[in-house]
Parts: sequence; structure tokens; C-alpha cells
Amino acid sequence: RNLSVFFLIDVSESMLYSSTDKLKIEYAAELAATLSYTIINAGDSIGFALFNDKIIEHVSPRQGFKQHFTLLKRLVDPRYYGGKYDLSEALKFTMAAIKQSAIFIIISDFIGLKNNWKSDIRVLGKKFDLIGIMVRDPRDFTLPDYHGNVTLGDVYTNKQMTVDIDSIKEDYEKAAETRLKELHRVFSESGSDFMSLNTDTNFVK
Repeated sequence: RNLSVFFLIDVSESMLYSSTDKLKIEYAAELAATLSYTIINAGDSIGFALFNDKIIEHVSPRQGFKQHFTLLKRLVDPRYYGGKYDLSEALKFTMAAIKQSAIFIIISDFIGLKNNWKSDIRVLGKKFDLIGIMVRDPRDFTLPDYHGNVTLGDVYTNKQMTVDIDSIKEDYEKAAETRLKELHRVFSESGSDFMSLNTDTNFVK
């Protein structure tokens, strides 16, 4: 088939969170490694870029298991992890760097979206086959049952605020659901696929 598959993997600060046994980035790394092995084993090519608010590492698509092991080597290196988040910058880089026909797979929690991410998704979706895979922790959708105040922090700005969990729980969950629907809509409008995975559920199923 001579397919070329390019992974855009989010390694920003919010991917380093976990309320389960695995950080979001660990789950994302296992997912990317599994897909990579399957693609290479079928005789197709893979390439990848690790990104936060810029491209951290970029490897052009190639065939062979050496390429697969290059991806694994990057994924297990914690020096690549952390930083802010800008999906638009990663998408613009991708559209400029990849000229040939390709399938693009974005693996991200899609937290911290800004700038013109919607139009960039639509442009990329029209140009290439695009799949968005959202990796989320259960706490990204719902807060725990807790009576009292807790301090919450923003990993991108280091700002903190003290809140009463009971008073914000319902609004938090509604906001998370609204953003999920928005992501589904934007990918669908671009003619692309989108799926949501949680770190407490095995992605193989």
C-alpha cells in the first residue's frame, strides 16, 4: 500500500498528569508505539514529531523497524517532556514539512487550545487524512467527591486558586463535556476522525 503515517505527539506539561496508574504521556507513548509497530510490520512508513508550544523533535517518514525503535527511544526519554502547549504551531509546521500524501494521527489531551486551532484542523483535514486521538485522565472530565476547599493550579501559567469542589463540580463537568463535543464537531467538519480514550481503560479494547 505504501502508506505514510505521521504522528504528532503532545508532550506538554498537562500530559504529565495522572490520577490513575499511568501518566497521560505514558498512555500516549504506549498507544503510539503499538500503532507504530503495526504500521511498520505492514510494510508502511512512519514519521513523528513531539511538540509542546513548538516542535521538540521531528523525524521524517521512513520504513523499517529502525524507524520504530527511533520513536521508542524518543518516547522513553523524559528530557523531551514538559513545557507549554500550542497545537496550531505544530499543525503549521506539519503542513509545511510534509509534502507527500500521508495519514496524520494527533495524540494529545487537547487541553490549552488557543489561536486558530479550529481553522488549522480544518485545513490539515482537507489536505491529508487526519485522525485525532484524545488521551484524557478521568479527572479531566469529573472532579472527586470532596467536601471542602482545595487549591488548584494551572500548569501553563503557575497560577493557583482555592475553590470549593462541591460548588464547581457541576460546572466543571459541563465545561468538559462542551469542549469534547466541540472537538468532535471540528474534526467532523474537516472530514476527519476523532476518538477519545481514558487512561483508566485499555486502549486495545
